[in-house]
Amino acid sequence: MLPLASHALSEEPLDMIYEAPYVSVSRDAVGAVASPSTGKPCALSLQLKDIRPSKTTLGATIFMLPQVGGTPLMVQSIRGGDGLPWLRGAVRTLQTQRISVAESAIAQESSTAQLGLEVQLQLAHAWPEGMNLASTVVLVAQYRAAAGDVKRSYVGQGMKANWANGNGEYMGVLNAAMADAMAALAQDVVSLCEGRALAAALP
Repeated sequence: MLPLASHALSEEPLDMIYEAPYVSVSRDAVGAVASPSTGKPCALSLQLKDIRPSKTTLGATIFMLPQVGGTPLMVQSIRGGDGLPWLRGAVRTLQTQRISVAESAIAQESSTAQLGLEVQLQLAHAWPEGMNLASTVVLVAQYRAAAGDVKRSYVGQGMKANWANGNGEYMGVLNAAMADAMAALAQDVVSLCEGRALAAALP
Protein backbone atom coordinates (compact mmCIF):
# COMPACT_ATOMS: atom_id res chain seq x y z
CA MET A 1 0.00 0.00 0.00
CA LEU A 2 2.75 2.47 0.82
CA PRO A 3 4.33 2.49 -2.66
CA LEU A 4 0.90 3.10 -4.15
CA ALA A 5 0.18 5.88 -1.67
CA SER A 6 3.42 7.58 -2.62
CA HIS A 7 1.91 8.64 -5.94
CA ALA A 8 -0.50 10.92 -4.11
CA LEU A 9 2.33 13.42 -3.69
CA SER A 10 2.15 15.67 -6.73
CA GLU A 11 5.07 17.12 -8.65
CA GLU A 12 3.39 20.51 -8.20
CA PRO A 13 4.94 22.75 -5.50
CA LEU A 14 3.11 23.03 -2.20
CA ASP A 15 0.91 26.12 -2.03
CA MET A 16 3.02 27.65 0.80
CA ILE A 17 -0.07 29.13 2.49
CA TYR A 18 0.06 29.37 6.27
CA GLU A 19 -2.98 28.10 8.13
CA ALA A 20 -2.76 27.85 11.92
CA PRO A 21 -3.65 24.42 13.33
CA TYR A 22 -7.00 24.12 15.07
CA VAL A 23 -5.27 22.91 18.22
CA SER A 24 -2.12 24.49 19.67
CA VAL A 25 0.95 22.43 18.83
CA SER A 26 3.30 24.19 21.24
CA ARG A 27 5.24 21.76 23.41
CA ASP A 28 4.93 24.28 26.25
CA ALA A 29 1.16 24.72 25.76
CA VAL A 30 1.67 28.43 25.12
CA GLY A 31 -1.52 28.69 23.11
CA ALA A 32 -2.70 31.84 21.38
CA VAL A 33 -0.73 35.08 21.47
CA ALA A 34 -1.73 37.14 24.48
CA SER A 35 -2.02 40.92 24.28
CA PRO A 36 0.42 42.86 26.42
CA SER A 37 -0.99 43.66 29.85
CA THR A 38 0.15 47.28 29.62
CA GLY A 39 -2.25 49.79 28.12
CA LYS A 40 0.46 51.15 25.82
CA PRO A 41 0.24 49.84 22.25
CA CYS A 42 3.22 48.16 20.63
CA ALA A 43 4.10 48.69 16.99
CA LEU A 44 6.07 45.85 15.48
CA SER A 45 8.19 46.76 12.45
CA LEU A 46 9.04 43.64 10.43
CA GLN A 47 11.64 42.51 7.97
CA LEU A 48 11.32 38.98 6.59
CA LYS A 49 13.89 36.83 4.81
CA ASP A 50 14.00 33.31 3.40
CA ILE A 51 17.60 32.15 3.89
CA ARG A 52 17.12 28.44 3.23
CA PRO A 53 19.96 26.97 1.12
CA SER A 54 17.35 25.34 -1.14
CA LYS A 55 14.16 27.27 -1.75
CA THR A 56 12.64 24.71 -4.11
CA THR A 57 12.49 21.60 -1.91
CA LEU A 58 11.01 20.90 1.52
CA GLY A 59 12.36 17.43 2.17
CA ALA A 60 11.61 14.13 0.51
CA THR A 61 9.38 11.10 0.73
CA ILE A 62 11.14 7.72 0.63
CA PHE A 63 9.50 4.29 0.46
CA MET A 64 11.54 1.18 1.17
CA LEU A 65 10.94 -2.54 1.32
CA PRO A 66 9.69 -3.45 4.84
CA GLN A 67 12.81 -5.26 5.96
CA VAL A 68 16.15 -4.45 7.55
CA GLY A 69 18.41 -2.95 4.92
CA GLY A 70 15.51 -2.75 2.49
CA THR A 71 16.03 -1.21 -0.93
CA PRO A 72 14.35 2.15 -1.57
CA LEU A 73 11.43 1.68 -3.94
CA MET A 74 10.79 5.36 -4.56
CA VAL A 75 12.35 8.69 -3.63
CA GLN A 76 10.50 11.89 -4.44
CA SER A 77 11.33 15.46 -3.47
CA ILE A 78 8.70 17.54 -1.70
CA ARG A 79 8.61 20.65 -3.83
CA GLY A 80 7.89 24.09 -2.43
CA GLY A 81 7.76 27.64 -3.63
CA ASP A 82 8.51 31.09 -2.27
CA GLY A 83 8.79 30.84 1.52
CA LEU A 84 8.23 34.54 2.20
CA PRO A 85 4.41 34.53 1.80
CA TRP A 86 4.27 31.50 4.11
CA LEU A 87 6.49 33.19 6.69
CA ARG A 88 4.52 36.42 6.33
CA GLY A 89 1.25 34.63 7.02
CA ALA A 90 2.68 33.07 10.17
CA VAL A 91 4.17 36.30 11.53
CA ARG A 92 0.90 38.13 10.87
CA THR A 93 -0.65 36.03 13.65
CA LEU A 94 1.23 38.30 16.07
CA GLN A 95 -1.32 41.02 15.32
CA THR A 96 -3.57 41.67 18.31
CA GLN A 97 -5.51 44.59 19.76
CA ARG A 98 -2.32 45.84 21.42
CA ILE A 99 0.27 44.73 18.89
CA SER A 100 0.23 46.22 15.39
CA VAL A 101 2.30 44.57 12.69
CA ALA A 102 3.70 46.39 9.67
CA GLU A 103 6.35 45.08 7.33
CA SER A 104 9.26 47.50 6.83
CA ALA A 105 7.28 50.34 8.37
CA ILE A 106 7.95 52.66 11.32
CA ALA A 107 5.07 54.30 13.13
CA GLN A 108 5.48 57.99 13.90
CA GLU A 109 3.39 58.32 17.06
CA SER A 110 5.63 58.99 20.07
CA SER A 111 3.13 57.20 22.34
CA THR A 112 3.63 53.95 20.47
CA ALA A 113 6.25 51.53 21.73
CA GLN A 114 8.58 50.48 18.93
CA LEU A 115 9.97 47.00 18.42
CA GLY A 116 11.97 46.09 15.34
CA LEU A 117 11.99 42.43 14.32
CA GLU A 118 13.78 40.63 11.52
CA VAL A 119 12.64 37.03 11.07
CA GLN A 120 14.59 34.64 8.88
CA LEU A 121 13.26 31.30 7.67
CA GLN A 122 16.33 29.09 8.05
CA LEU A 123 14.87 25.60 7.62
CA ALA A 124 11.58 23.99 6.58
CA HIS A 125 11.72 20.22 6.19
CA ALA A 126 9.14 17.42 6.12
CA TRP A 127 9.44 13.65 5.76
CA PRO A 128 7.50 10.38 6.34
CA GLU A 129 7.99 8.80 9.77
CA GLY A 130 6.39 5.36 9.79
CA MET A 131 2.65 5.93 9.33
CA ASN A 132 3.04 9.63 10.19
CA LEU A 133 4.48 12.76 8.66
CA ALA A 134 7.04 14.77 10.61
CA SER A 135 8.43 18.27 10.10
CA THR A 136 10.88 20.80 11.49
CA VAL A 137 10.95 24.57 11.02
CA VAL A 138 13.75 26.83 12.24
CA LEU A 139 13.30 30.60 12.56
CA VAL A 140 16.04 33.09 13.47
CA ALA A 141 14.79 36.35 14.97
CA GLN A 142 16.75 39.54 15.52
CA TYR A 143 14.98 41.95 17.89
CA ARG A 144 15.76 45.67 17.95
CA ALA A 145 14.42 46.91 21.28
CA ALA A 146 15.11 49.86 23.56
CA ALA A 147 17.04 47.59 25.93
CA GLY A 148 19.34 46.45 23.12
CA ASP A 149 19.43 43.98 20.25
CA VAL A 150 18.61 40.33 20.95
CA LYS A 151 19.01 37.35 18.62
CA ARG A 152 17.07 34.15 19.11
CA SER A 153 16.50 30.87 17.27
CA TYR A 154 13.20 29.01 17.45
CA VAL A 155 12.80 25.35 16.47
CA GLY A 156 9.29 24.12 15.76
CA GLN A 157 8.27 20.51 15.24
CA GLY A 158 5.13 18.93 13.80
CA MET A 159 3.72 15.40 13.60
CA LYS A 160 0.52 14.27 11.88
CA ALA A 161 -0.96 11.01 10.67
CA ASN A 162 -0.21 10.25 7.03
CA TRP A 163 -3.54 9.29 5.45
CA ALA A 164 -2.89 9.72 1.73
CA ASN A 165 0.64 11.20 1.46
CA GLY A 166 -0.84 14.20 -0.32
CA ASN A 167 0.47 17.71 -0.84
CA GLY A 168 -2.09 19.12 1.58
CA GLU A 169 -0.93 16.77 4.32
CA TYR A 170 2.69 17.83 3.91
CA MET A 171 1.65 21.48 3.99
CA GLY A 172 -0.39 20.76 7.12
CA VAL A 173 2.51 19.19 9.00
CA LEU A 174 4.81 22.06 7.96
CA ASN A 175 2.20 24.52 9.25
CA ALA A 176 2.15 22.62 12.54
CA ALA A 177 5.90 23.04 12.92
CA MET A 178 5.69 26.71 11.95
CA ALA A 179 2.97 27.28 14.56
CA ASP A 180 5.14 25.59 17.18
CA ALA A 181 8.07 27.91 16.44
CA MET A 182 5.79 30.97 16.29
CA ALA A 183 4.27 30.22 19.72
CA ALA A 184 7.67 30.65 21.39
CA LEU A 185 8.53 33.69 19.26
CA ALA A 186 5.20 35.31 20.16
CA GLN A 187 5.90 35.04 23.88
CA ASP A 188 9.21 36.86 23.44
CA VAL A 189 7.47 39.59 21.42
CA VAL A 190 4.94 40.09 24.22
CA SER A 191 7.71 40.25 26.82
CA LEU A 192 9.65 42.89 24.89
CA CYS A 193 6.49 44.90 24.20
CA GLU A 194 5.86 44.99 27.95
CA GLY A 195 9.41 46.21 28.56
CA ARG A 196 10.61 42.98 30.13
CA ALA A 197 13.96 41.39 29.36
CA LEU A 198 13.96 38.01 27.70
CA ALA A 199 14.88 34.96 29.71
CA ALA A 200 18.28 33.46 29.05
CA ALA A 201 18.33 31.47 25.84
CA LEU A 202 18.96 27.74 25.95
CA PRO A 203 22.51 26.74 24.99
